[in-house]
Amino acid sequence: MKLTDKQFNTWFYALIVTIMIVTNVWLTAYSGKIDLLGSAATLLGVICCVLSATGNIWTFIIGLVQVSLAALINYKSQLYGQFALHAFFYLPMQIIGFWQWSRRGAKAVMSKEEQTAGETGKVKARRMTWKQRLIMLAGSALIIVVANVILKRIGSDASVLDATVTILSIIAQILMTMAFADQWILWNLANIVDVAIWSYFLYEGKPHAALMLVMWICYLMNSINGYRIWNKLSKKAEK
Repeated sequence: MKLTDKQFNTWFYALIVTIMIVTNVWLTAYSGKIDLLGSAATLLGVICCVLSATGNIWTFIIGLVQVSLAALINYKSQLYGQFALHAFFYLPMQIIGFWQWSRRGAKAVMSKEEQTAGETGKVKARRMTWKQRLIMLAGSALIIVVANVILKRIGSDASVLDATVTILSIIAQILMTMAFADQWILWNLANIVDVAIWSYFLYEGKPHAALMLVMWICYLMNSINGYRIWNKLSKKAEK
């Protein structure tokens, strides 16, 4: 039996959440102690990503808590670029994003009349032109070079990778706030680099590394599917 798009997404996201839950339980049993901070951050992070991939405005509400926890973890791991990104950028962007998506049709709660009328409460997505995409990618590369120099001076671990993720994530978050489907190009690139970073930190024995690695793998799976979903949302909004 062929799955509908809605059924596929339901099973796909159920799989991602299940992976995170099983990983948390397994690591707890293996280590003999519960990593409350890492567990909360990773589970909420996956939930936020699932909500953002489907255009659900609740991603910003839950994101306020998740971003705060992630900032603390990155600080403890000496990823200062990622810490600054979460504490001073992602956190206020949750509020700005909620406001912007509300203006583009997204709703946290819908009335019975709106549901009867067939409204989904999802954000109305849009797409960049090819010229805008090229400018975005070229600008990202230039800023990454500059950020790498700065992060090296303040002693960040894995500064090249840290700078890459930091800049790509900042630009992707801005595009997300403005409801551009093209955000997922950058999220995919950033998530690939983050998988590399936390694979290295797992090898080095950094705190929370195992949970964070699984979380970023789930993020990558989600961003690939998010690109597919948002392309459909943007095409629908253009009609």
